[in-house]
Amino acid sequence: MMERFFPEWAIMCLAAVFLAASCANGQLGGDLPQQEGYCEAEFRIYGEGTRVTGISASDEAKVNHWALFVFETRDGALVASGAAASPAPIRKTLPTSDYRAYALVNYPLSGSDAVNPDTILTEDDLKGTVAQLADNSPASLEMFGAADITLRAGAETETIPVERLVAKVSLKKITVGLTNPALAAQTFTLRGIWMDNVYARTAFGFDYGASQLSDKCFQWYNAMDWHAAGSCQSPACPDELLGERGIDIIVPQGASHAVAHCFYVTPNVIPAVMDNRSGVWSKRCTRLVILASIGAKSCYYVISLPGLQRNHSYTIEEAIITQPGSEDPEQEVSGSLTLSFSSSDPDWEGPWIVSEAS
Repeated sequence: MMERFFPEWAIMCLAAVFLAASCANGQLGGDLPQQEGYCEAEFRIYGEGTRVTGISASDEAKVNHWALFVFETRDGALVASGAAASPAPIRKTLPTSDYRAYALVNYPLSGSDAVNPDTILTEDDLKGTVAQLADNSPASLEMFGAADITLRAGAETETIPVERLVAKVSLKKITVGLTNPALAAQTFTLRGIWMDNVYARTAFGFDYGASQLSDKCFQWYNAMDWHAAGSCQSPACPDELLGERGIDIIVPQGASHAVAHCFYVTPNVIPAVMDNRSGVWSKRCTRLVILASIGAKSCYYVISLPGLQRNHSYTIEEAIITQPGSEDPEQEVSGSLTLSFSSSDPDWEGPWIVSEAS
């Protein structure tokens, strides 16, 4: 009966229209009839939410766009790619075989470091794609993931786990407990909290090793101090990720500033044994810096963070101020700060523990 109303040439034209539409949205074959020896594969991504001061968990968990890449396991050939302007799944019709599927999430769409998925043809190209810290925001964190899959004839849904390229550093509470009565009688003002010695970039597919990190100051944000001369200026420092200045809150003796401050940094795997505190720049560990005033005297409280890795959380539950800090944001004063740490953080992989002397 159908042929009476839809001759063969009409059916062929209609099929061509559907095929063209499917190609246009990057979902070739998503709605085509199943074929023997082929799989109608639906690719999805999943990851964990994130958290930062003043930003909702729903904002931080956003997937604004993502790209799919599927490579043949046997010879590494690219067999399919596509992009979605939302967390929506991407569908592909592929021969039954073993594959490695990758997901790129929230990659830059414009600017000098824009990523064009159409130009990525090999796994090495994909994993080595440069990711600038400045292309992140609390509501758009770059992510990357991979999964080995086997597609069989029929229809399947495959999920690719993704993880953030950045590490999260959190300071949840600052308590003033000065042990010197004369100092305790003076006004303690919390002026700012920020991250120093933050590398400006990473790769989507891996963290740079210590030897791969440049020793050039202009490749680092806040090199030895906030916006210090010679620090990276291109791209401009992503201040919303790295610091909170102008806090200017008085914290009375025996009281606490119990507002969580969270920052996102590029992985910096330099271990404690390779750290350097010289006044002459060289690559070194990333640090969390607290700037405060005791009376009219400014002082820094410095917490070094060796071996930072992507998608790991480094959480300081409480920092208790016991003595005046340093006059230099690169130097620690022994006994000036007592720290306690979180044993878990369900929002991130980890946990990882830091200490003042690490």
